Amino acid sequence: MMNMDVIEKSLLFGVVRDKAWGTLLSNGMLKEYFSYANQPIYSYIKDNLDRGQYPDLYTMAYAFHIDDYNLQEYLAVENLEELCDLVRKAYASQLLNNKIAMLNENIDEMDTDPYKFIDRLVECTNSLKHISTKIKSVSLLDDIDDIVTIDETDTISSGFKELDMKLRGWKRGEDLIVFVGRTGQGKSWFGLKFAMSAAMNGEKVGIYSGEMSKQQLQERILCCAKKTYTSTREEALQFIKDSNIDIRLLTQSDLRRKANIDDIEEFIVRERLTMLVVDQLSLMEDNTCKPRNSITTAIW
Repeated sequence: MMNMDVIEKSLLFGVVRDKAWGTLLSNGMLKEYFSYANQPIYSYIKDNLDRGQYPDLYTMAYAFHIDDYNLQEYLAVENLEELCDLVRKAYASQLLNNKIAMLNENIDEMDTDPYKFIDRLVECTNSLKHISTKIKSVSLLDDIDDIVTIDETDTISSGFKELDMKLRGWKRGEDLIVFVGRTGQGKSWFGLKFAMSAAMNGEKVGIYSGEMSKQQLQERILCCAKKTYTSTREEALQFIKDSNIDIRLLTQSDLRRKANIDDIEEFIVRERLTMLVVDQLSLMEDNTCKPRNSITTAIW
């Protein structure tokens, strides 16, 4: 049974032998997957490829003090996919052990601060997702015949007949609609109209408001009902009550801070929402955002 150093070197030299850098790419094999001793070999190959050519095997062996006997041992292994699988599993195992060790260091938090420990656990899980499976593409044209027959039960009406005629409503679980405009141009009204229409059709609807209070939103939804279904505020109020709709609300005031992605995800899961309206996206925070990323890019 070969040790991991031999396996890694066999993979890297095999990639050069077969001119198969694509094998590493298709398996998501980055520099970090290799031990510190073999990461320079990975970088050496990539640097050569960045200049447009594979390195010479014997020049590479000389650069890393590998004699002919060991070189032939590395080149004797032909199945690069099998080697990739072994390296990926070893990397995953090492990373998992490191993460578990870090969790064990804070195991007392399970009793003293369980919520903080849960946050650590979630962070740990998220950091491991990228190595759990290999990314596979699909054919764009697979099942293309199905697209001509849209399941009307799999869409949510926008509440505007003309818009539904064009878009057939919102695609459940897939559509992200972003409304932008200057202050006072009706963005919140549109959001409430969409939410109200969906709720009246039995959808579980939620609203996150980064700026307005519950009372302000109640005023606007009365206005929405009045302009659409009735003529007076009293009639609008009675219409809403008679409709027996339920729209769940989360505000910045409820959180006592800006919402972040985890808050929104928890809101969706807890209330089992099928539609969410985010009013004032700029007042959300993204705990995964990188410097200089816009909030819309980071969140969505």
